[in-house]
Amino acid sequence: MNFSWINELPFFPTDPRIWILQVFVVIFCTAIVNLLLTRIWDVLGKSATVDKVFFGDVLLNASRLPLQIFIWLGGICAAIWIISRVLPWPLLQYMPDAVRIVVVALITLFCARLISGLEEELTDPAAVEKPLEPTTASAVGRLLRVSIYITAALVILQTMGYSISGVLAFGGIGGLAVGFAAKDVLANFLAALMLY
Repeated sequence: MNFSWINELPFFPTDPRIWILQVFVVIFCTAIVNLLLTRIWDVLGKSATVDKVFFGDVLLNASRLPLQIFIWLGGICAAIWIISRVLPWPLLQYMPDAVRIVVVALITLFCARLISGLEEELTDPAAVEKPLEPTTASAVGRLLRVSIYITAALVILQTMGYSISGVLAFGGIGGLAVGFAAKDVLANFLAALMLY
């Protein structure tokens, strides 16, 4: 991340004596934005519950925590950058990669929370006319969450500089071998699930 354009702004002078005030202002503004976002989410959540918006409350609940963490992450990164102008840290060269990893983790958290919320919503008879079987919804939800976690782990490894082409090739060949070996077991399992 390159924050050099901030030096040109009038409220970020280059005088190092006021960096404590600048850090305080950034953290204070971050807290205000977080408070306003919490109030907006509360109002939207009440209107989605009252108006019976289709899965609106699930989307709002899933995005609340990741968005709050993202706002605090932005404020903390800006504060660290201000401090680094006065006290240079050698570890700041890893900050862009760390921010990317945290953003991938937040997207993963949002997707996992969304899947869990949809699983609860689709099995609730009060929410939908024809609710899904809880066992089927739980199995599909777990499968989707595991696939999201594996994808996030691969993206994080790629961000850290590791080549994941070997892992993907091994996973493809391993998946093919497991698929052929477990063909009969899976057929029987799915038949039993359909009968159940």
